[in-house]
Amino acid sequence: MLEIKNFSLKLPNFSLKNIDLSISKGDIFALLGPSGSGKTLLLESIMGLTLEEEKIIDGKIILDGKDITKLPPEKRNIGIVYQDFALFPHLTVEENVTFGLRFKNFNLSEQKYYTNNLINRLEIKHLLKRYPLHLSGGEKQRVALARALALRPKLLLLDEPLSAIDPLFKEEIALLLKKLHKDFNLTYFIVSHNLKEVLYLANRGAIIKNGEILQKGPIEEIFKQPSCEFVARFVGLKNYFPVEIKNKKVLFDGSEIRADNYKKDAKFFSILPSKIKIFTNEPEKGYENILNGRVYNILNFDYYAIIQVLIGKRVFEVAISPNQLNESPLKIGQDIKIAFKKEAVRFF
Repeated sequence: MLEIKNFSLKLPNFSLKNIDLSISKGDIFALLGPSGSGKTLLLESIMGLTLEEEKIIDGKIILDGKDITKLPPEKRNIGIVYQDFALFPHLTVEENVTFGLRFKNFNLSEQKYYTNNLINRLEIKHLLKRYPLHLSGGEKQRVALARALALRPKLLLLDEPLSAIDPLFKEEIALLLKKLHKDFNLTYFIVSHNLKEVLYLANRGAIIKNGEILQKGPIEEIFKQPSCEFVARFVGLKNYFPVEIKNKKVLFDGSEIRADNYKKDAKFFSILPSKIKIFTNEPEKGYENILNGRVYNILNFDYYAIIQVLIGKRVFEVAISPNQLNESPLKIGQDIKIAFKKEAVRFF
């Protein structure tokens, strides 16, 4: 579908460096990274909006087997929905949606049916005579999607698709994006820094920092098996601590951590909060790692609770259910033990 091969682009104060990405038809691909990491620049490079201003140093962008690296945007058959929607303020909703059709050689009757179907699916028929000034954020998003999809793009680029939406309607738009993806057999390339949004929408993705891709692959793999410290911290990996490898032993603040398949060059280790157990007495058998600690804080949410446990000078987070917390009440300052199995330990 979309292949970005060794793509490098240089600006006066920033560069994209050796970008290699592959997006398959039907993917919802998410590009994640902090502000200033190059996300939007790569998005605009795919769209063809950097051709005149910037200089492509190397590489290719290929869509369905066709090299589009130097094609102008209107010849790429790619749609884009910007974070601020970029609707034409002097045009009605209907005029916005149909604006680009005059430049396409669609069959008129077939396109009219397709556009009407799109308008109905997006539930914006009652808005057709309004101007963007009189639309809510969610309504503007729907109109922007209709305008992009009316041109039947092979690929739809979405720049921070939920960031400008009222929190009350974020879930509604996320569900809509999923439904459109399925009903119209779409392929999405999403730029975002919102981890929750990406986990819900995307099946594959990549992490970018300073114009370079640090990790790519299935979204769950990126979140559960980050390739480096930056990715781990960016995706919010918990219980991420420095270790020392000495005499074939893994040492954490002087204590040995027993683990499977440790890396000789490991600098950090991590354990998911759900893989740690708390015991007020002696732990059950079967746990290779047992550490003495003290309850530092208790965070009780609707569907789970987080127990923060102070081990030396480090704070571990342990996830338990509210029922478990009610059955075995814990108090801040209480001495406890945490236990975890060696296969739960991951190294970076």
